[in-house]
Amino acid sequence: VAKKDLATISSYANEIKLLMRLRGKPHIVQLFDAEVREDAGIIHVVMEFGDIDLARLLSRGRGKPVNTNFLRLYWQQMLEAVHTIHEERIVHGDLKPANFLLVEGALKLIDFGIAKAIQSDDTTNIVRDTQVGTPNYMSPEALLCAPDGSAVQNPSDPNNRKKYKLG
Repeated sequence: VAKKDLATISSYANEIKLLMRLRGKPHIVQLFDAEVREDAGIIHVVMEFGDIDLARLLSRGRGKPVNTNFLRLYWQQMLEAVHTIHEERIVHGDLKPANFLLVEGALKLIDFGIAKAIQSDDTTNIVRDTQVGTPNYMSPEALLCAPDGSAVQNPSDPNNRKKYKLG
């Protein structure tokens, strides 16, 4: 198995581990079973089936006002999902409408591919080796953080934008 494939398998194995930890939690997609065979480069995953993700659902109503009750209900479920993972000391890293799936009328958080379990008590500084996430949905501190965790000085400088892949 190639080195790149092992990294991908390791990422999926991390996602499976986190989803097993979140089993039975409300507003988190449920993992029923999984098998990771690194030697063969094979991963089998059985998960809950959803109807549509929130991004597609919202795009169906383009140009029309969104119902206030719809917003309240789904916003509350999104907040509950994030609260649940934070209670378990997990940082998702890619919160966006496409990562919330409608399952039998309830919103559930999906895609824990870049999620990270927090080991220390310092949850304000989550350092990653590389910048990961969807840029339009990343927090400012994640966008303006150098790979070593330090703040990028003068992010509008074109040299820093290239060096740290800022836009």
